[in-house]
Amino acid sequence: MTCTLIVSDVHANLVALEAVLRDAEGGGPIDAVWSLGDCVGYGPQPTECIVRLRGHDASMVAGNHERAATGAPQLR
Repeated sequence: MTCTLIVSDVHANLVALEAVLRDAEGGGPIDAVWSLGDCVGYGPQPTECIVRLRGHDASMVAGNHERAATGAPQLR
């Protein structure tokens, strides 16, 4: 059986992301990580959160906070 971890709305909260990853890893190996957006924004550690997810080779989509941070046009 494969295990896919899906995270969303991390909002640069590294402490919370680390807790989720630890909990998920406690259930066995994680085969894939998907980040459904808003990894950045609000919290103090956006770069660290992105680096941590990239360390898991996460598939990531841009949420509205990523779009705002990069100056990308907002979708309506």
